[in-house]
Amino acid sequence: MTSTSPLARPALAPIVAVDVDGVLNPDDPTHATALGYQPHRYDGPGGDGWHVTGTVWLHPDRGPWLRELANHAQPVRCTSWNHLAAEWIAPRLGLPAT
Repeated sequence: MTSTSPLARPALAPIVAVDVDGVLNPDDPTHATALGYQPHRYDGPGGDGWHVTGTVWLHPDRGPWLRELANHAQPVRCTSWNHLAAEWIAPRLGLPAT
């Protein structure tokens, strides 16, 4: 009888897709302040290139939470914010732009 060993697989961290709107920035900001979210005024290009203005609600605890998550998984931005998630949102949460 021949014994075979299982195929070796590289240890890859799981990938976690992170959206901005509805996840980091609540869809309904009615109670955002009471829940600890802070308003950030955005005035610049939208994901589609058109100029937009508005308030983005971000929770300061989400940056440390995402950094902790990165110790166990690979967070990947999946958002219509495209590169603006790295350039504009990440610094407000204390995250690297990459």
